[in-house]
Amino acid sequence: MISKVHVLFGLENSVELEKKNAVFIIVDVIRAGTMMICSLASGAKGVYAVPDLKTAWLLKDRIENCILAGERDYKKVTGFDHGNSPTELLENSVSQKYVVLTTSNGTRIIHNVGKAKHILIGGFLNATAVSAIAYNLSKRKSLDIVLIACGPIEECEDWLAAGFIASKLCDLGCELDEDAQLATESYQRSKNALYDIIKNSAEGAKLKRLGYEGDIDLCLQIDQYPFVPTVCIKEPNAYLFQDVKDAYPNESS
Repeated sequence: MISKVHVLFGLENSVELEKKNAVFIIVDVIRAGTMMICSLASGAKGVYAVPDLKTAWLLKDRIENCILAGERDYKKVTGFDHGNSPTELLENSVSQKYVVLTTSNGTRIIHNVGKAKHILIGGFLNATAVSAIAYNLSKRKSLDIVLIACGPIEECEDWLAAGFIASKLCDLGCELDEDAQLATESYQRSKNALYDIIKNSAEGAKLKRLGYEGDIDLCLQIDQYPFVPTVCIKEPNAYLFQDVKDAYPNESS
């Protein structure tokens, strides 16, 4: 069976997608996905993705060695240890700690597909690694691959990253649907001016105004890390992500 790659956009299109038996790759470059990858790269035991503040505080009370990270309207939540800046996270030790992350968009989309069996986090930072893991899973389980770009099409960083990952999956032997082909073509046209395009996008402009231009630099680094966050424990409002090699060593080869 040749695995087919699909690309979907945004929160609305992710609703009830858990009913589709597929390998899902959530792409939220700026910045929830990057936060999760960087947390594991910094030695975190795992990342809990939660959709609301109440759940985050409940986990803080329940889990030892736990820190809270996240934002609402781009601002760090009052009382949290970190906002949603991956550069700030890398500057502070999260080694051997659990990171509880809640964001305005990305963690909500994760929960829309949370009942699916295979959920991976991908972006520019781990494109080669996440492509290889998704391809291996799709071949072993005879499944399609669904890339979900968390931002709408005009928020181009997720669309372009999805195109980059789709191109790698194509090279591995997957078949691209129409949207996946369009995303791949968009990435190929844009790859030599990627930073300028994204820093001038709506999302990039907001981050620049708020003093987070360094996050853009980090989010666009290609294959900086081999870590692929995947869901390994599911609770009603909290999904624990760990690196796929730690969570499912037999699935990652």
